[in-house]
Amino acid sequence: MTESRIATLHPAWGALAMSVAGASMVSLLDPLPGSQLDDTIGLVFLALSGLTALTITVLYGIKLVWHTDSFLADLRHPGMGSQTAAWPASLLITALATSQAATSGVLSPGLALWPAMVVGGLGLVGTALIGFAFFARVIGLEQIPPAAISASWFVPVVPLVLVPSISVRLKNLDSPLPDALLTWLGVAAWGIGFGLFMLLAAIIGGRLLLAEPLPPHALPSWWAWLAPLGAGGLGMVSGATLIGDTASIAVAEWLILAVWGFSAWWAVFALIVIIRSRAAAHFHLGYWAFGFPTAAFASLSLEVARRHDFAALSVFGAILWLSLGVLLVWLTGKTVRGVRSGAVFQR
Repeated sequence: MTESRIATLHPAWGALAMSVAGASMVSLLDPLPGSQLDDTIGLVFLALSGLTALTITVLYGIKLVWHTDSFLADLRHPGMGSQTAAWPASLLITALATSQAATSGVLSPGLALWPAMVVGGLGLVGTALIGFAFFARVIGLEQIPPAAISASWFVPVVPLVLVPSISVRLKNLDSPLPDALLTWLGVAAWGIGFGLFMLLAAIIGGRLLLAEPLPPHALPSWWAWLAPLGAGGLGMVSGATLIGDTASIAVAEWLILAVWGFSAWWAVFALIVIIRSRAAAHFHLGYWAFGFPTAAFASLSLEVARRHDFAALSVFGAILWLSLGVLLVWLTGKTVRGVRSGAVFQR
């Protein structure tokens, strides 16, 4: 990749890394009970996730160090800046998928523990720092264009809801970190991420009602709501498990059912909007934002089905998982054609 392309590297490439890591995560949650196929697919996606995360980290690291002005210009943009956080968010999801691979017995704990800790730590720090920098800038603006206010604002900080899901798996893998620290980090990070999600949901929801409709190219932002809902629901029950109180776990199991109910309603609503507007929309890198929300919704569906012994919901989760595979194949084909034509490198 040429120096000029690194300088103009679009932040939305991080959404690709999030989608690949998300596919690994949900594949390792046993969407096909009794089959080894999902584990194999999960390992393949985990390998791709590690490679993608490493590549994205190197490229964005070069951009940050040698093209600092370009990196900061992206970060300070009220619309594009939020997508910058997809890079560290992908590291958090990769850490979750890695720890899940060991939890489910697909990888040995000794092989997965330290990579999950290191990658997760980098993702945690990066998400917090970029999120703080982005929102500190946004809060200081006198006027924000309505077109810049979309669900992409969920990407900074909100991915912290993944931390308790990582922490509970690291605890089960006998992490050298104290159990109390893992519990504190998980619960505190979830509070920050989900609290900000609820605040932003009110702001973005108000924008949808009071301002002009989102342009066709912003279609992924309708589907993106499923990401914090799905990951937040998983984090809710993981946080309760970290605390270890039986009553808290029981309450969390019913709360995630409520979160799943709203997620299902929103998915239907978003699909209606997307289908109506699809003719006017054209592919761009931001379409990878369809990937991780689908993985998060599928993961939440499988978790609710498991905890409530709901077989039909397990089937629904498996269908979502298969749909995610079809979606990723379509996105990959579109991206490859975009790379060949140079369209995905245009800003």
